[in-house]
Order: sequence, then structure tokens, then C-alpha cells
Amino acid sequence: MLVKRWYGALGLPRHSATWYTDRLAEEIEELGEAKTAVEKLSESSDVYFARTRAFYDGYPILGNYPPSFGTAKDILVYAYMIGKTTSRWAFYRTAATLARAPRADLVREVVNPSKDSKLEVVAARHGIEPATFKKHIIMSSIPPSAVAGSGSGSASVSHHSEPSGESSAPSITSLIDDSEQYRIGYPGPLEPLPLQTDIVTDPSQCQQFELVKGQILEVLATRKSCWQIMNLTLRYPRHHQRPSRCTILVDTTKSDADEASWTRAFYDCVILIQVNKVDMGIEFQDPRSVKTFFIPHCDPRIHQLWDNPASPETSMRRRVLNMLQQHGEWSAMTVLRYGAEETHSPLAIVISTKEGSRRDWNQVK
Repeated sequence: MLVKRWYGALGLPRHSATWYTDRLAEEIEELGEAKTAVEKLSESSDVYFARTRAFYDGYPILGNYPPSFGTAKDILVYAYMIGKTTSRWAFYRTAATLARAPRADLVREVVNPSKDSKLEVVAARHGIEPATFKKHIIMSSIPPSAVAGSGSGSASVSHHSEPSGESSAPSITSLIDDSEQYRIGYPGPLEPLPLQTDIVTDPSQCQQFELVKGQILEVLATRKSCWQIMNLTLRYPRHHQRPSRCTILVDTTKSDADEASWTRAFYDCVILIQVNKVDMGIEFQDPRSVKTFFIPHCDPRIHQLWDNPASPETSMRRRVLNMLQQHGEWSAMTVLRYGAEETHSPLAIVISTKEGSRRDWNQVK
């Protein structure tokens, strides 16, 4: 409640959903580059600021709640965040008043004032002559905490601002491939379909997956995403070498009525991967991104592979059926091809499970 009232007093402008996501990604990147204890504290406060600002502006990132006050470290970071940001806010109000801004009372900025490029953006936004504005900023007797930290000030930079130079963290948007209508992936570019998809069973990689699995499920629930399957996979073109990086593959339907929600859910998941420092990619795949080709029983190649007329009891069909009968809770089985082309897409055995089944189907698979 205290933090909410504080944001109300600051009166910072609101932005689009992706703006908040980009700012948080930048702050996380800068936190990872921090070396000293002071730098880490300052950058941690910027991460907390980015998350709480998004939350109170109506765009919760990484769940339905801001960081808690659960530990002494959390309290220290919050205190530093409020002190630094309030100092910057007051700093700009004072400088704007001295520079005779047309409406100094409307100046509500918290970007890092130690960067000239950002000062010019702020001056232009409020109709202040840049040279005069910089002069009064230099003359203002503001505590050092007003310019503490090397971050971007948690992103009150306008959409129209220019990059601050080579030290700026890349936008999260540049790492995401959303060029296809029903697929979105990180890191890009996406390989074209069809792809070989192998389920990962390596214990160490599965353990890494468990660090973010529950949080991704929470994001999907928060964003009201309609999803069916989530697996840790290796995705690569056929006849190519298996990649070292795993991909979290989520089969989820992209709502035509609210495409932005689908994209925001994906951005939240990418941030989770970055926050937890998990070396994995992630891909959302709408079922409409691939076509379904039913395999005719008269196809002699499939008939030989699947039914093995010479020895039906040892056929692939019989072996799969025997396995399913041991586990139960299934209702149908068929053989299909999923992909962009009928002739090159790999075969898939599709098993329909009974509604409400509690079987661990990953283990069965």
C-alpha cells in the first residue's frame, strides 16, 4: 500500500505493455553486469522499480504481484529504490523550475540525469531549451543519490527517445522472432517447419526446466492463455546436428480476439528465463502453424512400418497397444503427419487420453 501511494504521488506517465517488458529486460541485463555491492544494490532497485511500476500501471510482469518485503534484502532494495527515485523526481522538478519550464509542475521524470542524451529528451518533452536545462541541472545542489546507479532509471524514457549509446542493453524485442503468424520464439530466428522435435530426458536439463516451469504455468494462467502441452525439447531441422540449447515448446492457441495477450504471455516467459538465468529457448506454437495430414491405410510404406503384415504380433501398432493397455485411461490412437508439407513432415503417433486422466503421460511417452 505504501508503494502504491508513492507511485500515486510521483504521477509518472503510463506506457504500452511491451514498453514495461523492454525496460525490465534492460534492467535485468544491467543487474547481471553489476560488479560491486553498491552497483548490485542500485541495479536491483531498478529491477524492483520496473516490476512494481508495471504492476501498479496495470501490466503485471512475472505474476500477479510485485516483489515482496519478505527479507531484509528486499526492504533494503525497496528503501534504496524509493530514495533514489524520489531524489531524481525532485531533481528534475527543481531544475525545470529554475529553467523556467512552461509547466514545471507537470515535469515528472526519473531517468538517469547523468546522461546528456536523456536530458535532451526530457528537455524536448517539456518545452525547455536544452542548454539552459543542462546549465541549471549542473548548478542544482542535489544529493549524490539523485544520480546514483548506472541504469536507465527504470524507464521513464519516452517511446520517442533515442538509444543512449553502446552501453544500452538490447531491446527484448530484437531477441524475439514473431515473423510468423502462429509461432513466436526466443532467441530468434526461428527455424522453418517441419522440425525434428525430441523430448529432453537429461536430468540436469530437466532440473533447470523445473526452475521456471511452475512460473510459466502461472503466467499462462494469469494471461488466460489457452494451452495444451508444454515440453522441454530439442528442435532442429532434419539431417542437422542436434543443438545444445533446449527449447521449451508450448502448444498454445493464439486468440484472434486478443492477440496482444498471447504476445504479452510470451514476453513474460522470456523474462522469467532471463531472471532465472536458465540457458534455454522458448517457443509458442499455435496448432494452426502446422497442417494435419491423415495417413491412408493403403499407403504400403506406412502399412509396412505400422502393421508389419509378415508378423502382426510384433508390429509397432501391437507394441504401442500393449503398452497403452497396461496404463489405461486412453480412448483413441491414429497416425498422422504434422508440418508444412505432406511428404517431408515426420510421422506422429497421436494418442487421445480420457478426460480427467491423472496419468503421467510424459512417462508413458
